[in-house]
Amino acid sequence: MYNHPHAGPIFGGAHDIRIALPRSTDTASSQTEQSYASLGNTYIIDTSTKKQKVKAEKMAKDLPEGIRTLEKTILAGDYMFTVEEIEVFLVEVETKE
Repeated sequence: MYNHPHAGPIFGGAHDIRIALPRSTDTASSQTEQSYASLGNTYIIDTSTKKQKVKAEKMAKDLPEGIRTLEKTILAGDYMFTVEEIEVFLVEVETKE
């Protein structure tokens, strides 16, 4: 994860997911930059089971050519999107010693 002061958090070695920051702290002009997702580098779409593979193939078939590939649309329905709300979770894994 990268945290750039002008870009917001970026996830993945090849910037698989970028969450944009608001352009201004002024509430009157709180338009945001576009966030994006382009999975397939650090974060892989799991199509290891037959059900997941069929679902992924169907989604990809239904998408127009070009930028609307499954890797770019599976998270938000489009390559670029505006984040309205974020939930953060902590996963703790117990290790056996």
